[in-house]
Parts: sequence; structure tokens; C-alpha cells
Amino acid sequence: MSDNKYPADPMQDLNDLGNTVDANAAAQRRESLTSASKGWQIPNQPLPPAPDDGGHLTAVGDEPYWTESSGSFYSLRPQMSQGVSVSDPPDFTSGTDAGPTYDNGTRNMINALRADAAGTKIALDNLLSSLRGGGVIDM
Repeated sequence: MSDNKYPADPMQDLNDLGNTVDANAAAQRRESLTSASKGWQIPNQPLPPAPDDGGHLTAVGDEPYWTESSGSFYSLRPQMSQGVSVSDPPDFTSGTDAGPTYDNGTRNMINALRADAAGTKIALDNLLSSLRGGGVIDM
């Protein structure tokens, strides 16, 4: 019985070990596919083949894509279409005071409701202006 743990050619074993070390060193020096020091950065690359399980996140033409194990793939960029044109709400033309027709408590409630309605109209005008300015809805 031989006590030799390495029955093969020792020089071949040494060459194989050197090749393995070189391959491991090269793999450690290759550029990473992603980085996350300031958020995820994914370089553009072709769509990968479908994985056996889960999915692949890829960037193609600066657009994020997801490839599923079923082989289907789709863009992760939200697909938005511009909304329909929305007209301005009517102007608030109510008077400034409920008048003497009502008792003081009812008059105060009517005046508070009027102030709330006027504030809501201003907020709605601001929202419509913002949506139009952002191109979400048509003028």
C-alpha cells in the first residue's frame, strides 16, 4: 500500500494549483455587475437568459427590466399616459356673511363652511395647476 497522497505527477499538480489560484485572483479583480454606494447602479447589458427560479434585474438602454423564470420579461419603468383635460372648477361667488336670517350659531357654522369651501377651491386650483405643469393632465 502506498503512502503517497498525490499519486499524479507533482509538477502537473503544481501547474493545476497555479492555474486555480490565477483564475480565483482574476475573478476577484473583475468589475462587479452592480454597486450600491449611492443607490443601486446597474450597467446596461443584454437581457440574460431566464433563471431557473426567481428573476433577473437588468438595465437595457438605461431602462430597468425584470426577467422571470418563465422566460417573460418586462420593463419596470412606469407606463403613464397623460390624463384627460380637466376644466377649472367654478369660481366661488358666495357672499361673505350668512346674514341676519339665521341665529348666531347657525350663521357661524355657515360662515365656517364657506371659509372651508373657499380653502378647498384654492387647494383644488393649486393641485390642477401642479398636475398640468407636470404634464400629468392636459390643459
